[in-house]
Amino acid sequence: MIRKVIQCTADYAEHHQLGGWWQSLFTVRQIKKAYRQAQCLRPSTSKDPKKRHQQSQMIHRAYRGYIRLCEKFINKSQQTLAMKLPHQSLTSLTLFLEIEGFIAHAQRQIDQIECRVLNDEKIPHQEKVFSIFQPQIVLR
Repeated sequence: MIRKVIQCTADYAEHHQLGGWWQSLFTVRQIKKAYRQAQCLRPSTSKDPKKRHQQSQMIHRAYRGYIRLCEKFINKSQQTLAMKLPHQSLTSLTLFLEIEGFIAHAQRQIDQIECRVLNDEKIPHQEKVFSIFQPQIVLR
């Protein structure tokens, strides 16, 4: 989700000749790396509660780092959109609306990660999103 926020905001900034998004490819790689690091950590199967707790703390730290990084770029994107630039073309307006939609999806994903990973809550099936590109498809 955040990848699309960054890519679209970089396109929007370029369209309006704004600075600040020239490292968008590097930023996407940073976010992918943080996500992969968090995703690869698995809960401990040790019988030692201390080891299980340590592994759980590592998982929480990794996901908190990922979330902070995502929130940083969501905020940066929102600041770019808040500049109230004139939408001189259909392309500009389309990008603006796409970015807003992707930001909403990204924020929902962050909320779900916080619930599922950090708070050990279950996400109800009806709240899960299986595809942002084909929202009408419901998988069971």
